Amino acid sequence: MNTMVPFLWVAGGVQLAIAIANLWVPGILHYRENLAKLSPMVRQVFMERVMTIPLISAAQVRIIAEGVTEAIPPCGPLPPELLPAHCFSEEQIIKGLPLPASFGCADLCCFNKGGLR
Repeated sequence: MNTMVPFLWVAGGVQLAIAIANLWVPGILHYRENLAKLSPMVRQVFMERVMTIPLISAAQVRIIAEGVTEAIPPCGPLPPELLPAHCFSEEQIIKGLPLPASFGCADLCCFNKGGLR
């Protein structure tokens, strides 16, 4: 048991050094300034990976990056086999939506273990 004590002291010292480094290393690396320089699209793609209900999807970002910002011109009527089989009223659609709420910790994958809210 006594032979392990020096190793425990060293491990405690390493842990203390890591904890102290977490206080001043982000300042040296200019973490906040570099994060602000990232394009909003990169931040949004990152948010898609950590949120259960993303604000924007990676596919939307790719479409915007490709320059597709205008709608295509209208087309002719759909053939009968492609027409919708069920018509939903606005009331039915609203009943199927989740309750309106602001985003919070429950929307992050690491805090939400039960899936979508």
